[in-house]
Amino acid sequence: MARIKTVIFDWDGTLVDTARLSYGIYRHLFKIYGIPDVPWKKFREEFTADYHEYYAKKGIPRSEFENADRVWLRMYNDAEKEIRLVPGAKKLLFALHRKGIRMGIVSNGSGVRIRKEIRERGISKMFKIVVTADEIPDFKPSPKGIVYALGAMRAKPSEAMYVGDMVEDVIAGKRAGVATMGVATGKHPPKKIAEAGPDFLCQDVNSVMQVLL
Repeated sequence: MARIKTVIFDWDGTLVDTARLSYGIYRHLFKIYGIPDVPWKKFREEFTADYHEYYAKKGIPRSEFENADRVWLRMYNDAEKEIRLVPGAKKLLFALHRKGIRMGIVSNGSGVRIRKEIRERGISKMFKIVVTADEIPDFKPSPKGIVYALGAMRAKPSEAMYVGDMVEDVIAGKRAGVATMGVATGKHPPKKIAEAGPDFLCQDVNSVMQVLL
């Protein structure tokens, strides 16, 4: 593998510790729509990066997707003060920055929310580009967001890596032609991520640092 010069990260569950918070909000949505509660372990096994697909699988009518999104974002924003970066994430970003590795974000999430969270955590200058569902509405495992980021950064896929916490992150990275790293800090458990065949599978950010530095 060529030396990695560009690292593109997923956001939720990868750099910011939101998996449990998200799970709590989905449980609230299930209650609203009369859907049986889902244990954490089962949630991690069945959740998909295309959360609208997950809504449909759980029985939320498509006509309710917009309302469900509003409820989700309102509850998430209400818990904003509880949100923290994944332990070691800031140290990793600054270490990569010092090494001259260019970084970006590609996420299925809301651009307004993610850019606000990045700014408030003092890491905006770390990223050359932030690509969200606002710019590329095709959810991962579509590679379009990663391909767009690579083009904007003028980065060679052979010298780039995508890092994420879900199977769809690994698939999207492979489809974009970059090296892939799964990190078990978010919604999918290690065994499930491993089934997608990432080039690297890390338990935490410290392990990511060992691979990249």
